[in-house]
Amino acid sequence: MLRRPSAQSLRLWLLFPVLTAFPACAEETHAPVPDAAGSFLLDNPWQYESTTLVTNGNEAVPFPTDSAFLATVLYPDAAAAPTADALDGSRVRFGADGRLLIEPPSFTEYQDLGSRYSVVDSSVLRLKLDEDIFFAWGYHYDRPSGTLLLDPEPDASQAVLAFVCDVLTTVLVDGALDGAAAAVTDALSADPRVTRAISSELAALATLEHQVAAEWLLDVLSPNGILDPSLAGDVLVERLGPVVQALASVEPDALTDTLVGALLDANVLAPELSSERAEKVIRFVLYRKVLLGTQNLASVERIELELKRAGGS
Repeated sequence: MLRRPSAQSLRLWLLFPVLTAFPACAEETHAPVPDAAGSFLLDNPWQYESTTLVTNGNEAVPFPTDSAFLATVLYPDAAAAPTADALDGSRVRFGADGRLLIEPPSFTEYQDLGSRYSVVDSSVLRLKLDEDIFFAWGYHYDRPSGTLLLDPEPDASQAVLAFVCDVLTTVLVDGALDGAAAAVTDALSADPRVTRAISSELAALATLEHQVAAEWLLDVLSPNGILDPSLAGDVLVERLGPVVQALASVEPDALTDTLVGALLDANVLAPELSSERAEKVIRFVLYRKVLLGTQNLASVERIELELKRAGGS
């Protein structure tokens, strides 16, 4: 269990969080120029090393950061906790054009997930995940070791966890299903604490007016690659109505399976998704929904991220 009376340090399989609770502002990106502060970032591959997440122990569901949990999933026969996590081997590139590119596990090309950056000075970056909001992050570069440390505010936990879930969703949609990332997402989706929380959410969903419930589902399924991009929002909401109806009068322990089956039959998912990938990603985005609940986010006390300068191009 994650619950403990004192703070604990947990490993986060995270590629690169990009929000904090600092006041937001819309601005143009300005990548560093040669010899300016932050110029060492430019167009060099950075290897993901680790993130430490310290909590107060009040999590309701497991974070993708529980060392003991990761050990049982990734290294079931090992006596010690793993030294790597599910995003081990991922890379980040700070482009000269202000883009922050991500190479998730099992991918061979960088992906533009909408992240952008700007250097403020020798200790502060401004980063954004979405299209129009930047937040500040402290950073420190240790040149001899090639290690880059990033220090976001604890209130960035929602964006941090949402972003890592989006990266892992990308793996489930387009990446390898036999790797560590997929193994951990499957285990998280099946954890009893998670299944209970999801069943509670779906039971409440079944009592809502169909339009409201369909819009809730549309939001849950919104990460790229899940829904059919050729369908307009109102068409998706209309087709999700029968999915909500299918949840009525279903026993709590059958709600998730019923939802998965109804979504597979609703003609709303991306045509490229195989049924295997679709089921995995639906279960994982339901986990994402309960993970980002208030109790879990409030339990985060500190986040620290480490990248290391990689050789080659």
